[in-house]
Amino acid sequence: RLTEIMDGAATPMTTADHWRANLDIKNLLAERLRPLLLAAFAQDPALAELAQTLRNWDLRDDQSLAAPLVFQSVLRQLALETFADDLSGTLLIDYLDESYYWQERFMALLESDDSHWFDDQRTVQLESSDDIIRRAGHQALAELQQDFGADSARWSWGEAHRIVFSHPFFPGELAARWLGGGIHPQDGSGATLRRGVYLFSQPYESRIVDSIRMIIDLSDSEKVETHYPGGSSERLFDPWNKNFLNAWLSGEKRYLWFSEAAMREHTSQQLILSPPN
Repeated sequence: RLTEIMDGAATPMTTADHWRANLDIKNLLAERLRPLLLAAFAQDPALAELAQTLRNWDLRDDQSLAAPLVFQSVLRQLALETFADDLSGTLLIDYLDESYYWQERFMALLESDDSHWFDDQRTVQLESSDDIIRRAGHQALAELQQDFGADSARWSWGEAHRIVFSHPFFPGELAARWLGGGIHPQDGSGATLRRGVYLFSQPYESRIVDSIRMIIDLSDSEKVETHYPGGSSERLFDPWNKNFLNAWLSGEKRYLWFSEAAMREHTSQQLILSPPN
C-alpha cells in the first residue's frame, strides 16, 4: 500500500503526506479477495445482503463501517473451513494465529481454485473454492447476527475491533478502564498501514498496533512529528502517563522537541534529580 501511495503521488511527498500515509486504512487484501467473494455469493440469494455490503465498501477499514466487520468475519470462517479438514484442534488455531505462515499462500490457492485444498475431505462431495466461500458466508452471517444483532445497518467494525490499554501489572478490561488507557474502537486491521492485527483465536481485539508513529524532516532540527499510545512518564498516576494517548487514537500529530530553544519554549513541567548531599 505504501508503494501504491508513493507511486501515485503527483509531486514529491511532503512530511504531511507521509503522516497521512501512517494513518492510511485502505485494505489491499480485501481489494484482492472481494471479487472472489462477490462471484461466489452471487449464486446464493441468502448471502445477498453480505454481498451488497461488500460491494458498496470503499475498502477502508473504518471503525464506523459494517463492511470491514463482514469482510473479517468471512475471511476467518473461510480460512477455518479451508484448513479444518487438514488440521485440527489446537494445531489448526496455532497455525491460523500466525498469519505470516499462511495468508499469501492461501490467496494463491483461492485464485487458482486448488481443489486439493478446498475439497472437504470430511464429505463425499467434491467442493470447489466457491462452495467453501459460500459456506463461510453463511457461518459469518450467523456469527454476525448472533454477536451484533439481526439489523446489519447497526453493525460496525469498531464495535468488534477494539484496543485495550491495560497496565502489565493489572491486566484485564476492568483495570484498563480504571488504571490503564481504557478500551477504544479502532480503525485499520492487519492489512492496513494503520495497524490493528488480531489473533484468529481472539477476534477482533487488536494485539499488534503502531507502537509509535514518527515522521522526521531532516531539514527541521527543532522537532520530529510523532505520537505513541502512552505518555512521557511510566508512573501510573502521573499526569504525563497518557498524554499522547488521545492523539494516537485520533491521529493528531504531536512533537518531540530537540533544540534547546524549542524545549525551553514548550516546557510545561521540569523534574530535577539531584544527588544527596
